[in-house]
Parts: sequence; structure tokens; C-alpha cells
Amino acid sequence: MKPVFDAFVHQLEHLGAAHHLADHARHAPASDETIAAIEAIAGPLPADLAGWWRVADRALPFDGAMTSIAPVQAAKEMQRNQKMIEEGAFDDPLQNIRSWDDGRWRDGRMKEVYWHPGWVPFAEDGCGNLICVDLDPGSHGTIGQIIQMEFQEGQGPYLSPWPDFSALILGHLYLLEHRRVDIDEDMAIEYPDLSSSQMVQLLAALGR
Repeated sequence: MKPVFDAFVHQLEHLGAAHHLADHARHAPASDETIAAIEAIAGPLPADLAGWWRVADRALPFDGAMTSIAPVQAAKEMQRNQKMIEEGAFDDPLQNIRSWDDGRWRDGRMKEVYWHPGWVPFAEDGCGNLICVDLDPGSHGTIGQIIQMEFQEGQGPYLSPWPDFSALILGHLYLLEHRRVDIDEDMAIEYPDLSSSQMVQLLAALGR
């Protein structure tokens, strides 16, 4: 994943997106100990995510105001949420979103839970919402599918249109390379809101 990571950083630098390349956004790549701590909770990591974390040394921007997080931070988030599962802290939020009957679990691709130990967070926004790799999907899901976890206002998990970690990374790189992004006054990258048809077209362009 190093060539992909380096290309991502190069595109941000070329666009002048200094906000996400500042010193405060830097972090250490994943150590063997951190990978082991994450895998102790979730199971073996996909090669693309593990490979990315082993070379990533800074936070990078994704769509939805999400920013990648350090592997150490991901491990702490998972450990904290695992404790909350054991304490029953997610029971009431789960019952609440079940009452919405919005169909999010109807196709069987996600486990019917509020949080699952097999969800590995790799990006977060300012409200604590997460993007996660799902290592224990529902009976009709795919290992490595992407979950959008909306802690804000207790909305819970949704299946992402990005099919897996590699597609998400390569898709964002494609948008950067083809200048399908904007830069705000703080020099932060803003990705477009892709419609369902645009997402299909983008994934097709990536051969996915």
C-alpha cells in the first residue's frame, strides 16, 4: 500500500491541502503490538488495511468530513467500545434504532447490533462518527465491507456504498487525481457528495 499512500499524499500536497499535512496530524505507523491488540478483538486484519497502517504516518482526509486515525487510536476506540458492550451501554440505543424500522438490516449484510467487536475504525469526524472495516458481517455480507457508524444522535451503523477498504482508498485517490474535489478557506479538502449512479460509475472506473 505504500505507493498508494504516497500517491495520496502527493496529490494533497499538489493541491495545497496543507491543513491535513500539518505536524499535529502526524502519527506513528502501526507497530506489531498495535496490530496484535486490534486483532485480539476483531480477528485478522485484511492485508490492505494492515498494509496501509504500516506505512501511514499522518492523518488523511476522506469524504463526509472524515479524517483517518492512528492505529493506536483505533485500538483504544475498539477497547472502549468492547467495554461498553460488556456493560450493556449499547442496549438502549440498539432498541431505539430497531424501532425506526428503516430496513438497514433487512438484506442481512450487517449484524443486527449497535456496535460489533469486528468493526475496525480507521477514520473519524469531529462528532465521533466512524468509518469501519467490518470483519464479521451478517449472513449475506462480505468480510471487509465498510460500515459508517453514526454515534452522533444515536443513529447507529449503516452499510457504506464503498465495498471495501481498497475501493475507498483508491476511489478517494481517483477523485483527487481527477480534480473532482474542492478546497475550503482553511485549505481542507472537500469531496463531492456522490449519487448512487456516480458511485457505480466511479467503482466501474476502478474496475470494481
